[in-house]
Amino acid sequence: MRETLVDQWHREATAAQAAPPILHQCVTGAIRGALLGLVLLAVLFLAAWFGLL
Repeated sequence: MRETLVDQWHREATAAQAAPPILHQCVTGAIRGALLGLVLLAVLFLAAWFGLL
């Protein structure tokens, strides 16, 4: 049985929606964690600086 264009599109679309590789998830999580840490450090620094004024 031949695969129709709709079948091919459905197969490719569902493959694209699969979970990203574990390495990609780890890198994304590390970047988000680092950015969150930097933001928290900046907030603490500003709070301490305004407290000293």
